Order: sequence, then structure tokens, then C-alpha cells
Amino acid sequence: MEENNRLIKVAVLRGGISPEYDVSLEAGKHVLENLDKNKYDALDILVDKNGLWHLKGVAIEPNILFNNIDIVFNTLYGDFGEDGKIQRLLETFAVPYVGSSVLPSAISLNKKLLKEFLSKSEDFELPIGFTINKGEDSGKTTIEAFRSVPNPWIIKTVSGGSSLGLSLAKDFQGLVHGIEEALKYSDTALVEEYVSGRELFCGIVPGLRGEEQYLLPIFEIFKKGEYLDYQSKVEGLFDIEISKLPIKQKEKITNIVHNLSKELNLTSYAEFKFVLAPKGLYLVEINSLPKLTSQSSFIKALDFVGVKQEEFLGHLIDGSLEG
Repeated sequence: MEENNRLIKVAVLRGGISPEYDVSLEAGKHVLENLDKNKYDALDILVDKNGLWHLKGVAIEPNILFNNIDIVFNTLYGDFGEDGKIQRLLETFAVPYVGSSVLPSAISLNKKLLKEFLSKSEDFELPIGFTINKGEDSGKTTIEAFRSVPNPWIIKTVSGGSSLGLSLAKDFQGLVHGIEEALKYSDTALVEEYVSGRELFCGIVPGLRGEEQYLLPIFEIFKKGEYLDYQSKVEGLFDIEISKLPIKQKEKITNIVHNLSKELNLTSYAEFKFVLAPKGLYLVEINSLPKLTSQSSFIKALDFVGVKQEEFLGHLIDGSLEG
């Protein structure tokens, strides 16, 4: 940790090559503004849309930066942020970083890989899905998706974060349009049955406040619209409240979060999203790198239970340095 009162040099990575550039800028700004200035020396590292790194407006090679910092706080999302690639680069140079490691990151972001990983569980349901790759016969594959997945459909990117490329379709034309939209952001689109019900999420922060796995309460999302689209997430057009689920249902969800966090080796903060539908409890998403903007559900949940941002961010950094 600190030696001779020296400030810990933290490189905050933000921006990036993915379509989530603007969200990443906001998340990085949030981290920079909320770090304890008496303990950390934060360096604002902008990764531009071409993948070039900049410090104070001047291009810098990553390996040079790595020799002059103590740790990286990664707020890059999507490609080269959540998919294990930046994590692999940092591990190659033996640079400590905030966030889970290569494999958990790669599996969590890729919805197809994640569903394969989760498919044997009997504790929850998974939405029926169908993948479509860019360059395939769009007419043929769209008809196959139409026939194999119950409608209405949620169409999303397989490996994108947030909800870029997300759409809701109720007829064939909407399905065609939704697939086209998703393929603008990813090489593979995922068509899933739209599971309607109570939307729930539970965040986890290993080691926070002395607990091996500190679980935030289970929250319910109340949306201003039919489904939580990307714009809603960016603008914060939703509210959260602690869920009023029966105790047994809460225990079931927290057990799932505990167990999957260990199975996936999610060693840093993470978020699990569920839908409680008439047909059962569905696990719909795991975020190994939840968004850290002021409007994100994770930040709102921390604020709700009185965990200050300075405490939370400091815990993540200190825990990552300690290994």
C-alpha cells in the first residue's frame, strides 16, 4: 500500500474503441471525481476511438505508462474493455487492475458463451435464444429465428455491453429491423424471447466492509417505458427500490449470486440481473464490469444503502493491489 505517504498512482482508463465510448467517458469521470485525493494520484488516460492512449492530450505508449503507475482502474466497456482483452494486456505487463480477470470477463460479456456456461443450472431459467452471424443469409436465418423463438423478441448484440443495438420486436418486420440494428454493433446478433415480469438485480462487492462477499440488497427496477433501452440507461429513466420479495425468494437469488460469483471467479464488483416471470425466475445478464455512471443501477444501489463512492472505489483499488 502507501509507502512514506506516497500517493498511489491510479491510471483511470476511459473512452475506448467500442460504441460505448461516451458511457465510458462518463464512468471514468465519475471515478476521477470520487477518488480520495489524499490517498490516490489519479491519471486521466483517454483511449481514443482508434485505440491510441493519451495522457494530458499527448499520446503515450501503454508500456511506458505501465512503468509509471501502481494500478489501472478500467472503465472501458464493450470491446477491449469488458471482453478480457485489456485484462490480458495488463496481465502481460504484470500491472494490477480493478476488475475480474481475463476468462470471467470474456464469458460474462459474450451472451452466447455465458448461456452455455449457465445452461446446466436448475436454479433458474434462461430465455430461449437464437444467434445470427453477420454475412449469413439474412432471410433464411431470420425465418429460423422467427420459428424457433417465441415472440415477442428482444434482439441484442452477443458481445456488446449496456444496451446498444437492443430492440423489442412484436412482428416479423420488427424482427428483421432489430437484427439489422444489432449487427451494426456486433458481428453476431442474439434473438431471445422477451421475458416479461419483475426486473431485479443484485450487486456484489467481494471483501467490502469485511465481508467475504458483500451483497447489496435485491433491488427492483421500475422503468419509464416498455423495456429498459439504451437511452433509458444513459438518461437514468428508471427508478429502483429494495424488492419486497418473500424471504425464500430472496434467499434463492442471493444463493445464486454467491454461487455463480465463485464459479465464474468474479473477484471484483459484479451485477446480476433477473426477471421474475409467471413461468419462473430467469437470469438474463451478468455484468463483470458494471457501469459506474451517476445514473447506473449499481451506483444508485450503493447510494441507497449508504456506501459512499470514496469508500467503494478505494476498496476496489486497495483490494486489487493486495491481490
